[in-house]
Amino acid sequence: MSGPFQAGKEIKLHQLARVEEMLVAGPGLAHLARRPLHLRDLAGLPLVCLEPGTCARDFYDELFAAKGLTLNPEVEVTTADLVLATVQHDLGVGFVPAGLARPLVESGAVTPLRLAFAMPPRWIYAARVQGRPLSAASRAFWKHLTESWSGGTTSPGPRHTRPTLLVHKELMERQSPCQPFLIR
Repeated sequence: MSGPFQAGKEIKLHQLARVEEMLVAGPGLAHLARRPLHLRDLAGLPLVCLEPGTCARDFYDELFAAKGLTLNPEVEVTTADLVLATVQHDLGVGFVPAGLARPLVESGAVTPLRLAFAMPPRWIYAARVQGRPLSAASRAFWKHLTESWSGGTTSPGPRHTRPTLLVHKELMERQSPCQPFLIR
């Protein structure tokens, strides 16, 4: 899962890797790359965001709220690759993992936009319920995951070769053990 977020005391979190975000625009909005953009500038642009209820969307809602702004996206989609596709078709600007955007930036299909502020970090976490016994395979997996990933920086996407652990937010809110999902 990605964060920052609040987890209950029963949840053990292990920070795995930082997610690098990139703000991108399609060809019709590429002129916005001429100068660094402030958060108040972004509030006046057509934004493409993930739908409410995702950790990433919560992150951006809180980022805007901390500056007294409201995030009012023009378009809401379900996945980061759809944010990128929507931006590529000039329906707005959007934040996406840098690794996902990099091939389209290199091909000129989208343009990275500069920010006039430092983005707070987002992280990929491993999560499990404390006090619940783990099977031998689960213990080995947890050990491998937390030792091999710790302290890294990554941008999950096509060039990312290590698996990305995703745990849906609803799993964190249940009282049952978290069931991780690995994707490549």
